[in-house]
Amino acid sequence: MSELLLALAPRALLVLGFCAATVGAAGFGDPVEGLAWPLFALGLAAVICGGLLLRMQARRRVESGRGGALDRAGLAAALPHPAPQLE
Repeated sequence: MSELLLALAPRALLVLGFCAATVGAAGFGDPVEGLAWPLFALGLAAVICGGLLLRMQARRRVESGRGGALDRAGLAAALPHPAPQLE
């Protein structure tokens, strides 16, 4: 269960950060809302952190051999037939 939460946390941070940045950006109308800049900056920081965490997770997964590498047979099967020969 904790592994699932660790896998979902960066995605949730990314989504919530995007939502917060969008709401903050919506406050930049005329006149500018008081919380527009802090909400936008916080959301942008959350998006950046979520993206970095997702990238770190992907690198760890590839380094441990649990996925991430392209399987040539699977890639060839996904291409329309006749599939080009992969070298």
